Amino acid sequence: MKTILKSGLALLLALLMLIPVLASCNGSKDPSNTPTGTAKNGETEEPTTNGGEEEEVEVLPDVNYDNRDIKILMRDNDYYVRDMEIDDEAINQGKATAVDEQVYYRNRAVEKRLGVLLKIDRQSGNSNTLDPAGVRNLLNDGTYDLIADHGRGLFTYAVEGRLKNWYDLEYVDLTKSWWSQGMISDFTIQDTVWCMTGDLSYQGIGATVVMAMNKKVLRDLVLDDPYAAVLNGTWTFDMFYEMVAQAKSNDGSGTDVNPENGDLTGYMTSQWRGPMTALYSAGLRAIKVGEDGNLQMTVNSQKTILLFDDFFRLVNQDNVKLYLGNMPASFFKTFATGNVLFMDARLYDISKVIENDFLDYGILPWPKYDTEVDEYYAWVDAVANVFGVPLGKSEEDYECISAVLEALSAEGHRRVIPAFYEDTIQKKYAQDSNSFRALELIRAGRVYDLASYMAKDLGSLSSVGYTIAGMKTQSYSEWWNTNGSGLQGKVDQLNTELKKLIATKY
Repeated sequence: MKTILKSGLALLLALLMLIPVLASCNGSKDPSNTPTGTAKNGETEEPTTNGGEEEEVEVLPDVNYDNRDIKILMRDNDYYVRDMEIDDEAINQGKATAVDEQVYYRNRAVEKRLGVLLKIDRQSGNSNTLDPAGVRNLLNDGTYDLIADHGRGLFTYAVEGRLKNWYDLEYVDLTKSWWSQGMISDFTIQDTVWCMTGDLSYQGIGATVVMAMNKKVLRDLVLDDPYAAVLNGTWTFDMFYEMVAQAKSNDGSGTDVNPENGDLTGYMTSQWRGPMTALYSAGLRAIKVGEDGNLQMTVNSQKTILLFDDFFRLVNQDNVKLYLGNMPASFFKTFATGNVLFMDARLYDISKVIENDFLDYGILPWPKYDTEVDEYYAWVDAVANVFGVPLGKSEEDYECISAVLEALSAEGHRRVIPAFYEDTIQKKYAQDSNSFRALELIRAGRVYDLASYMAKDLGSLSSVGYTIAGMKTQSYSEWWNTNGSGLQGKVDQLNTELKKLIATKY
């Protein structure tokens, strides 16, 4: 396996650190020692230790690339760009958050260490993705070193054979903890992985779907706090269902609630949140890579049928509100000012609750479907930044790009991710220690389902829960009976295309 080979290469490089490494990318060798860590202002510092164990350290060449530009193409949206770039003005005028500061100093540290200049270009696109036609032209002419896009957009270029295999990037060590091990596991196809994220981006955490609980409503209903169950592993769908059922008015009218009017509501969700996340709460995936390297459709099982039957039975209770399509603009204000017990949302959207001056909430993982599920699985929405390296560059270019990627992710691991947890999550989102402990469980159980990133090739298999929620019957069995054979044909065709692609280009 290439992962094993890269581990061996990393060990060999570690033993050879004292031997000068020839510079590439038209760079010259820096005679000073390569730093293993950097302080806030970009100055070098010694690696720290934790409990007597040396901190994990990246293995990089001792080179200076003579201010080579590293050009990164991103969506023209401030939120996504702030993940990778903070300008001098924000720092100098005190407009930067603690996380912004660490992104800024991470970039300056990497630039100083390797002698490169990080350049971000924005491009407007379609909805949340880059413009495909424009990206293809730019990929063809070799303008960019790195593409950051919506996961579904990026996978389009991967299947077209336009992206580099990350296992072939010399200084990227995918065994390190600063790369997403869940994505590596789920996205590796025949020793090839085209799209990646890790600690060079904090958005993979922010795009994770969580459950928010209104503590005031919990107290008003005199319900037991579910955190004890969360922490001992018994927070299940049955328990969630029972709690939701008790958040109900007693007027007996049978009329569906309208949470925007302040009606007591057990659970509020939208088509892209609860229905999508439900599948993963049972430890299931829509698709997996089999031992033979082929994609295998794994969504159809007896457990899947029971899961969706139970979920949509809950959703159709008159004290539950499911918004079809996009959620209304008032969604988070409704939770903050109304009588909604539970709401699910992406983690970074919790900020919109806080913006409405509401802090009396808790954060929970989405419940396990049953106690047989080994942990709390949390779906990561593909909207977050995912990264790809274009094909068509020289080996010297790829050496330089790989060193920059490894340095960005390692520095992000040391400075940006801790700041995101301490400043944004712990101090702003998690209003108590229980929420913070729950967030640790959520982070550990993040799911990157390959199918949800391959919408162009796999159709409704990439959005199973969303699709069923939009059906009149909301029946998984009907969806499968109508679409199953056609979806299997799509998977078979994709396997054929991927085999040919890997055999000819990788």
